[in-house]
Amino acid sequence: MADDDAVTSLEEHLAHDAQNIEISRRNLEHIFGRSEETIDVLFRLFKELAQAYADEYYCALQPELFELSEQFGVDPVELTNLLRQGALLGADEREMKAQEQAIGQQGLLNSLWLLLKMDRDCRNAISQLLRLQMTQPMGHLRLQAEAAALIVLFHEVPVLGRDWIDTLDPQAGRRFYTKHQRRIKEALKNLRIEDLYEQGSTWALHVRPQGIAGSVEMAGPDSPKKLDFSHQEFGRSPYEASLFILEHLDSERRVLKSLVDNLPRLSDRPELATAFEQLEELKQEWGRALSLHRRQNQPRG
Repeated sequence: MADDDAVTSLEEHLAHDAQNIEISRRNLEHIFGRSEETIDVLFRLFKELAQAYADEYYCALQPELFELSEQFGVDPVELTNLLRQGALLGADEREMKAQEQAIGQQGLLNSLWLLLKMDRDCRNAISQLLRLQMTQPMGHLRLQAEAAALIVLFHEVPVLGRDWIDTLDPQAGRRFYTKHQRRIKEALKNLRIEDLYEQGSTWALHVRPQGIAGSVEMAGPDSPKKLDFSHQEFGRSPYEASLFILEHLDSERRVLKSLVDNLPRLSDRPELATAFEQLEELKQEWGRALSLHRRQNQPRG
């Protein structure tokens, strides 16, 4: 019987999610008909950024690396790892140059991985917002901001990329963040996305009232002692639901814009500039749409 109840409860929850997704999409379409276009432009930005790093990574595979791989009798990937770890240091200028290239290549590859992760996290966050869930999307924003800071640092301090890729166990991860946390926080501040990092911590990393209050349901006079949690973390009203989702899209835009503005290798790609111009235009349009909806639906006194 307990198992049947559990299955029923899960089925109810999944049905509630499906209903919320349908309602959210209708709300967005009603308030701002170009909402899905906005999401598509954002996804395209992630793809273009990842492609930029993929192009640069493959262009960075210099002939010297392949010449040395023949000299030492190891394949280029293994040679890159040895150079990155400083295992092949000698007086040969080619070796020193190849080591610098290997460390730089690692930073490019790290950045590519992070951009692909950011793309996936953005998609997951939007799917959760359509379910009227807030905690996971806010946690994603914290990760997005941190990833952007790391990508900038991989460019500014190439050796940091080597340290980051070696954090494959919990102890190494703790050592990395103990060593570099100040730099990461400074990068977040310079990128002007420190607020997104802190908001994400408040909602999703720590147990604080802001991350709980939105989903508490207080009972009415029929059962005054009842306190429950709803399936969702914010309301289904067209204005409230659309506001949260569109504001999240703008936060994702801010993270990507801060990244592009602070990396010279990305600033001269016209496709990125075009996508940001589109998002800025869409942001102005949805701001007007939300204001109009709020005015039209204010109670008349």
